[in-house]
Amino acid sequence: MKNLGSTLLTFLQTNNIFGRADLFAITLVNGQVLRTTSSQADITYGGNIFYSSLYGAWQRGVLKMEASFSLTANDMPLTAMLPASILFPGTSIPMMQCLTAGLFDGAAVTVYTAYWAPGEAPNTTRGVETKFVGQILDFKQTGRSIVEFTVADLLYLLNLKTPPKLIQASCRHTLYDANCTLLASAFGVSRTVAAGSTTQTINLSSAVTAAVYAQGFITFTSGANAGITMSIKSQPSTTQIVLAGFTPLALAVGDGFTMYQGCNKTQARCSQLGNLLNNGSEPYVPNPEVAV
Repeated sequence: MKNLGSTLLTFLQTNNIFGRADLFAITLVNGQVLRTTSSQADITYGGNIFYSSLYGAWQRGVLKMEASFSLTANDMPLTAMLPASILFPGTSIPMMQCLTAGLFDGAAVTVYTAYWAPGEAPNTTRGVETKFVGQILDFKQTGRSIVEFTVADLLYLLNLKTPPKLIQASCRHTLYDANCTLLASAFGVSRTVAAGSTTQTINLSSAVTAAVYAQGFITFTSGANAGITMSIKSQPSTTQIVLAGFTPLALAVGDGFTMYQGCNKTQARCSQLGNLLNNGSEPYVPNPEVAV
């Protein structure tokens, strides 16, 4: 059952004809929020402006809603028209380029629906209906400037493997999680981007003490990519790291970041980190084909 404000509920119960538009709040992985609307005019809600054209034209597909005990996750199609003239906020880079670089991967999406009386300008004075809350799982480009996202409601998070803990040679924990117990802040160093860097290979402003950052991660603290976290694929030397992918936006000399040590999930590495007591591996269990 939807929980509507009394003003909006009364309006919908007493009006058969009304204007309607969706408001989209899209929270990216770097914490930045893009607010758009399917309306032909900008709409203000909660002190924020939802733009009709600044970030392109956005429309949602059909939503299936039911009151039942089913835990099946429902997907929502979300389509955006992003011509080359639509730039990512604060940059000169086309929005479509940032999207294909992965900046929208895993973004949280909240959809509100606003209603107003005939003859009124689009507004939210009567309140809004929270239509959908989900997360971007995938997207496909269906035209030069058109992209279609697959947005799943949060029930998809229940699709977890059972049992969650398997007997395995490598550690089952994720570095720096509650089971690992290590604090990332104790294994991080701050550096800046040096000359000669690319969007995947980063030269460090100064050397680190050891090449232990492979399979770790990096979080940018300044520059166009501020707030974005990416995995470190390898560390060729104490003055260079290679990311697992390409940064969504271009890097500039002097961009700041913090990089954190990695772990290959072996007992040896866990011992180096001083955390052998919390190691979650069973390296001495025989393979199934030789077990008695």
